[in-house]
Amino acid sequence: VPIFIPVLKLINPGEHGLSSAAIVGGVGDNGRGITGVNWDLELMLFSFTKISDLVKSYDYVIDQREKFNNSNGTEGAFVVATSNSFGQNRVFCESKPVWAAMFDELGAVGVLSSYGVGNVRYDADVAGDMPASCPSDYLLISCNTDEDDNLFSSSAYGAVSVDLGAPGEGTVTARPNNTYGVFGGNSAATPHVSGAIALLYAGDCAQLETDARQAPAATALRIKDLLLQSAEQRPSLQNRTLTGGRLHVGDAMNLLTESCNNTLGELAILRLGPNPTDDLLRINYQVPENGTYELELFDALGRRCQHQQVEVNTFGIRRLDWDVSRLVAGVYWLRFGDGGAGVWKQVVVI
Repeated sequence: VPIFIPVLKLINPGEHGLSSAAIVGGVGDNGRGITGVNWDLELMLFSFTKISDLVKSYDYVIDQREKFNNSNGTEGAFVVATSNSFGQNRVFCESKPVWAAMFDELGAVGVLSSYGVGNVRYDADVAGDMPASCPSDYLLISCNTDEDDNLFSSSAYGAVSVDLGAPGEGTVTARPNNTYGVFGGNSAATPHVSGAIALLYAGDCAQLETDARQAPAATALRIKDLLLQSAEQRPSLQNRTLTGGRLHVGDAMNLLTESCNNTLGELAILRLGPNPTDDLLRINYQVPENGTYELELFDALGRRCQHQQVEVNTFGIRRLDWDVSRLVAGVYWLRFGDGGAGVWKQVVVI
């Protein structure tokens, strides 16, 4: 199934749009020029000068993906993301209601919207940024990082509104007239994230392809979660992005593979570690059927100290990290199960 990414550019599509699009999907392994995040990809390209035309572009994307979903892939196009290397600095979402409303509409048919923040150092949480300040779950907001994976000096940030960092500064990509050169800023960071979305959809996971047709919105959110969970932690992105990390496509693909290969079996905790621990406890588990399970931690006197519900679905990572750093040192008992059956493991907090 071909994958399409619309690359929407506000001005100068011949240069700015070309350089961004090549990062998403420049042909690879051909002995020429540069390689995109995806080596073999089909792109929808749009240019516009006003918001009303941007909305029309989005409407077209929605129409194509909706046709794909409703025809089980025989019509329309399998659009998975929009790559948007533009925005408005120091503007809050509520001032652009028509533009802002499009992200949930795109998400409903299975399309994520990848955006960057401004190329000026400011806190988007405080000053505003369009569309980083929008609350849609189907937005994936990135900020520009340099060759050392640090937040670039001329990039905005936001501990709430910016999801993760992405490599942008110093990127070599295609330029007009069959040339190549350096391209940077958040306009270069954004297509790295867009390309990562497409690459995950192209991964070797038959269940993902089925879910994308049958549950497009939920599958889009799972792809977003894979990218956020796999972000590589970087000191300069701590408290300046939601994840505190930089895009790591390889780890995201590994998580996809792990989640795709899920199988049902006897209720069990497969691995528990580190144990002893004073921080995070990583729990790998197996379940006999998908549904809601409960994780509970009891002290030596049988008192329940912590608990949480775990939603398990077909396409999901059978692993979670549990923070036990607030517990006093001692021996505890971990129970994992549903309302009836459960398995127990000893946990030592130091």
